[in-house]
Amino acid sequence: MNRDFKTWTEADFETMNWHDCTIYAIGFVEDEEHFKNKIYFDIDYIMEWRQTKESVYFDFLVCPCTLIFNDVHDLKIDIKTGALTILDITIESINLLKGKPRGENYTTEWQIELRNGDIFFEAVGYTQIQRGEAILSKQQKLTTTQRNVVAFGGG
Repeated sequence: MNRDFKTWTEADFETMNWHDCTIYAIGFVEDEEHFKNKIYFDIDYIMEWRQTKESVYFDFLVCPCTLIFNDVHDLKIDIKTGALTILDITIESINLLKGKPRGENYTTEWQIELRNGDIFFEAVGYTQIQRGEAILSKQQKLTTTQRNVVAFGGG
């Protein structure tokens, strides 16, 4: 099994796209050593949308990931029941992240826009960790068998 799984951070923000990624679980963890809260998202991340010249339909290269936001505060969740599908993840000002070394004391306002609501919070960056092989799929998410379990591993 290939363990060369990818890890992304806020330095990759401008090249990442979470549109149509599914959230399976949300977890809250307190980092007792540093007294900072983290929020974890178990997601299927669409690494690539593929369309052949012969088809109007897309195939998707999808992998299970854990998306972790660090030092989270002022959390506001406004969602309706149902599947949690991401439309977009935005930040108040991308300039707050440029040129800053990782771990420097700054916060940024984040919004996770969902099909059925929004999640708002302030955080000091993120890490997204690929937890499994990327799979070519006709759907924008993996089946239960393909993703194995709902999990937050890797962080």
